[in-house]
Amino acid sequence: MKKDLDMAKLAVLVEVLFNIAEHNKHENCPENMAIGNRLLEIAVPNGQSGQRIIRFVERMAKGNADWDQFSYTLQMALNIFTKRSACFKEVKQDLLETFECEDINEWSTKYNKFKTLVENLESRASVGTSVDVKIQNSGAILNKDRIGLKGDAERNQRVGWSVSGKLPDYNQIQSNIHYALHGNKVKIMEVSKVNDEQIVPIESRVVRVLLSIGNHQSVTKAIAFVKKLPELKCEELISTGAPFHHFCDLMKICGVDQELDHIVKELFEHFLLEWNTEPLISESRALKVFKQ
Repeated sequence: MKKDLDMAKLAVLVEVLFNIAEHNKHENCPENMAIGNRLLEIAVPNGQSGQRIIRFVERMAKGNADWDQFSYTLQMALNIFTKRSACFKEVKQDLLETFECEDINEWSTKYNKFKTLVENLESRASVGTSVDVKIQNSGAILNKDRIGLKGDAERNQRVGWSVSGKLPDYNQIQSNIHYALHGNKVKIMEVSKVNDEQIVPIESRVVRVLLSIGNHQSVTKAIAFVKKLPELKCEELISTGAPFHHFCDLMKICGVDQELDHIVKELFEHFLLEWNTEPLISESRALKVFKQ
């Protein structure tokens, strides 16, 4: 999809400009000219979005950019980033989940995470001047508006750097960013054909499945458990007194001990992802885990 390709190019364009702001001299020099030329080679979108930034890049490539206008260019880049990257999606979800536990301290923790994200963006897009971080539906966050957060479009629908909703090839985007900055040869950006399962962390995919069920207390508890998956330990499950400890005992009798945590994690990944759609497939994949 051409619009998705444009989004991927905008991602490269914005990240490279942020990198220049943080690490490069803000002047016409051979290094910045080379970066400008490589950006024109791989990161010029066909749509209207980003065209004013491209005009600055064109002058940068020729060595006659007005660097006094760089802060203005960075503000435009920041506007694109906050609108297209879905950078606040996760923290909005975290804030919404705090309403379930009704814990003021939990809200403060998540809100501080939100503020840190805003501050990091301000730092990345600033060259000594103040910048305005535009946040969709910011009023819902500032006013602790549960209904507003629940209906937030970024939280519910947006996929970073995508129009179609398909995940972009983040590896290819990073490769192109590296090429623009350093000149290492890399394949020119193509529309991603990468399966989303290769990119999205397993816990995020499971949370997405659980959220589709609805807003129930049991779902909230399940999501809290899923977020522990990356660091899951059998001891945590055994301590709950659940029948699962019988399985752990059986595995140890079979001689599986050192890799038990890893195996348990894989089993939970398969069952949690597919229990509501393809239980037979999840069972088949779980069996393969045992046979490895």
